[in-house]
Amino acid sequence: SIAFHPSLRISEEEEANPFLVARGDGSVSLYSTRNATPRRTWRNFAEGGIVSVAWSPTRPAVFFVLDSSSTIHFFLLLEKTDMPVLSEVVQLSSSPASCLSVTCKQKVQKERVVDFCVGIAPPEGGKSRRSFMAVAFESGIVQVHILLSKFNDPVGNEERMMRERLEDESKT
Repeated sequence: SIAFHPSLRISEEEEANPFLVARGDGSVSLYSTRNATPRRTWRNFAEGGIVSVAWSPTRPAVFFVLDSSSTIHFFLLLEKTDMPVLSEVVQLSSSPASCLSVTCKQKVQKERVVDFCVGIAPPEGGKSRRSFMAVAFESGIVQVHILLSKFNDPVGNEERMMRERLEDESKT
């Protein structure tokens, strides 16, 4: 899986767009369109191979990783750069309401997650837009989860801070 950042360029001067590459060995690397060498690689956080990666559409420093054990890993690059800040096993709920397991007390069934994506719901009644995650199970069932504000609401100057972090990493 490959995911280009939806809005960020690594520097204002050059058009170097960051993108993530997921690998079957359980690692994820961050690349730039200007360099064949990864800027950063994350290892030893997943239970198996990486199935899919996705950037947050609302937070420039957040991305998500799905591994082959149906675990979604949440990365906040301005808080913790070496490992995910949260890892959640996604399970199929037997009731119509769905939720991630950290907040879910419903009876769940074991079924493998095969893909996911992250999107934005339009703003309602003056509220900020919300990010959601759609999770697809091998049976064809899809669950939609609203992301916590920690993974949705940008912090002040987040895009600038993320760009500076990427520029610093390219110098090392």
